[in-house]
Amino acid sequence: MTQLKQPPYAGSLVWQQTGMLTDRWQEWFSLVRRYLRAELITATTEESISMADGANQSITVALIGAEQGQVALGSLDDAVPAGILLSAHAGTDEVTVTLRNESGGAYSPGTITVRATTWRH
Repeated sequence: MTQLKQPPYAGSLVWQQTGMLTDRWQEWFSLVRRYLRAELITATTEESISMADGANQSITVALIGAEQGQVALGSLDDAVPAGILLSAHAGTDEVTVTLRNESGGAYSPGTITVRATTWRH
C-alpha cells in the first residue's frame, strides 16, 4: 500500500503563470484519489434469465480483490423495468447480485449483462 505523505507546501499549490496545479500537487492529489476511491469493477453475461412474479435470481460475479463487508453495487447494462429490484453483497473475491421480480408479471430478458462494483471503505 502506498503511504500518503504530507502534501507539498501550501504556497506551491498553483503555478503563478498558468493558474494550474504544480506537478507535486497533481501527484499528491492523484495518490489521495486512488487511496480513497479504491474501486473494483467487472461484468458478466448471464443467459436464459426468466423469472416469475415474486421470484429471485442470484448471479455471482467473480471480482478478484473484493472483500467481505465492502460496499457493493450491482447493475444491469439494459434498462430495468419497474418492479425489478436489485441488491448486491460482496464476499471474498466475488459479488452476488440478486434480482427480485415484483412487477406483477413474468420477467424474461433472455441475456443480461450484470455489472458489479465494490469500494474499499
